[in-house]
Amino acid sequence: KRYLQFAGEWEPEILFRMAAAHMELKNYNQVIPFARKAIENYDEPNRNPYVLMIGAYFELNDIPNAIKVLEEGVTVLPEQTRWWSQLGMFYAMNEQYDKALSTLAIAYDAGYLDRSSDYRYLVQMYSNSNIPFYAGEIMTKHLKSGEIEATRSNWSSAARSYYTAREFERAAETYTEVVKYTDEDEELVKAYRSQGDAYALSDEYKKAAQAFQRALDVGAAEGSDAGRLYMSLGEAHFNAKQYRQAITAMENAARYSATRRNAENWAGFIRETAQRRGVNL
Repeated sequence: KRYLQFAGEWEPEILFRMAAAHMELKNYNQVIPFARKAIENYDEPNRNPYVLMIGAYFELNDIPNAIKVLEEGVTVLPEQTRWWSQLGMFYAMNEQYDKALSTLAIAYDAGYLDRSSDYRYLVQMYSNSNIPFYAGEIMTKHLKSGEIEATRSNWSSAARSYYTAREFERAAETYTEVVKYTDEDEELVKAYRSQGDAYALSDEYKKAAQAFQRALDVGAAEGSDAGRLYMSLGEAHFNAKQYRQAITAMENAARYSATRRNAENWAGFIRETAQRRGVNL
C-alpha cells in the first residue's frame, strides 16, 4: 500500500502481489478486488489475477462468480486451454449439466483436453446425460491410445456404455478386453456372463454360448447362480439350433432347485422342437 501511495499510480504487478498475499493469508474476500484492479491495469491480458480470482471464489464456495471469471477468462485469453475443462467442471458443480457437457465437448473437439482425468470426466458427463454411445466411443479411443489406463474398471465402463446404447455387438467385443485385465474368478465370471448376454442380444448365439460356457468353466458351475448360467447357455444353444447341447445345458440347470422346474420345461420344449424339425436326438 505504501509503495502504491509513493508511486501514485496503479501498478498491476503490485496489485497482483497484494492479491496473492491475501490468498496466502486466506483472506479470500480481499483477493478479489485487488486481482480485479490488476486485470484492469495490465497493458496486456494476464492469466495470473484470473487464477487468483477463480481460486478465491472457489474457496468462498461462490461457484456462480467463479464461472463468470472463467467465462471472461476463456474469452480474453483463449490460449489458456486448461480453463475450458475447468469451466465445464464448474458448470457441473453449479448443476448446469447441459452447459457442462457442451463446454467439455467443444473443448474435446478443439483438442483442449489432454489429460486422462479430462477424458474420463467427459465420459462420465455423457453417461450422466444419457448419451452412452459417445461415452463408450471416447473411453475406447483413449484406452486404445494409452491416454487412459487400461484397467478392468475402465474397459468395463466402455462395455457398459455400449450395452446401454444397445450396441450389443460392440459391447460383447469390448468385454474381450475386460477379460484380459481380470484376475479374480468372480469378476471373470461376471465379464463372461455379460459378454454372453451381449452376444445373445446381437443374435450371435454361438458366440453367446461360448461366453456362457467360459463363465461356467471358470468355476461358476458350483456357484449359487450356476443354474441360471446353465439356463442362459441352454437358451443360446437352442437359438443356435444346437439342440443336443441345449438339452444337456437344461439338464444341468435342473440340478439346481432355483431353476429346476423352468429347466425341465425348457428341456421338454427343446425335444419337441427338435422332433418337429426332423432332428434326431
